[in-house]
Amino acid sequence: MCFSGSRISIRSFFKTRRILLPALLLILGIAPILPAQGSPGRILGGSRNSPVRIDVFSDFQCAACRELFLNTIKPILKEYSARDKVCVVYHEYPVAGHTLGLAAARYVEAAHRLGLPRLLAVMESIFLDQAAWARTGNLDASVAKAMPPADFSRLKQIMQDPRIGAEVNRHIQYARQQKIQATPTLIIRAAGKEERVDGYIPYPVMKHFIGRYVK
Repeated sequence: MCFSGSRISIRSFFKTRRILLPALLLILGIAPILPAQGSPGRILGGSRNSPVRIDVFSDFQCAACRELFLNTIKPILKEYSARDKVCVVYHEYPVAGHTLGLAAARYVEAAHRLGLPRLLAVMESIFLDQAAWARTGNLDASVAKAMPPADFSRLKQIMQDPRIGAEVNRHIQYARQQKIQATPTLIIRAAGKEERVDGYIPYPVMKHFIGRYVK
């Protein structure tokens, strides 16, 4: 887990399953399934009509964020988002000191403009190669392997657009407005309830939780 300040604690629903988790802050009350129109974030799967929404605040240079995406979010996208049961939205929040995380976020913002398949492929490649580019700084190699050469050339052109950096900054400011203090942080909305989760959650735990709301 990567911190930008003091952290939130979480431990609640899965206590009886004897799974060691970060602590869970349960916020009861009516909460809209979606934040205000125009807030930053990339929908990776599902839709605005999905009964469950998971907002993920993530940093590409964060090891726990890597594990969350590869081992938890990807299965959720396959099992639930493909059936429009769970809407997964990602927000970039590279924490202080993670300059390569900020650079990776710019690549992903550019990939977003090439469509969802390219976006997901780039995110996966960057997370898979995290140890390599964190050591060498060579993000180009990780991104290039995720798409055909022609699309990579287009992506590099897109990255020259100053709006790419501006959009990443919007993500960062939105995370600060939401008082996000660590990555990964998940905000889960379902059935008029909102739960904020600080830290990595294994897929079986998330699956059990989602099962409370969808079949």
